[in-house]
Amino acid sequence: MKTSRAWTIYILVRVLAFIVPFGIVMLVLPTWQWNWLVGVIVGAIVSLAISQIFLYRERFAVAESLQERAESRAAQKDQRRPIDVEEDADIDAQVEGAGEQDASGPADEGDADGKPDA
Repeated sequence: MKTSRAWTIYILVRVLAFIVPFGIVMLVLPTWQWNWLVGVIVGAIVSLAISQIFLYRERFAVAESLQERAESRAAQKDQRRPIDVEEDADIDAQVEGAGEQDASGPADEGDADGKPDA
């Protein structure tokens, strides 16, 4: 299925699946103060249910297109030179080494003036 067709079908069906129940609730309960809130909740539930039951292929195609777009953006963003990658790896190794050295504590234990205990 073409991605643009999947997007179009998915969006139109979801919007219609929301608007129709919302409109019905607004017509059935015109004088109630909270009719809009009930309409929103009913519309959202119906729209979600229709999407989960009937729009599997469209949701899958939309998700794939979003994933491809995210991966292409990540690939474009990570256009570093090899030397930059090596430098980053060296810096990360130095930071990890310093962290391990700090965690091990002082090399020789002594009293406050730095003399070893006898």
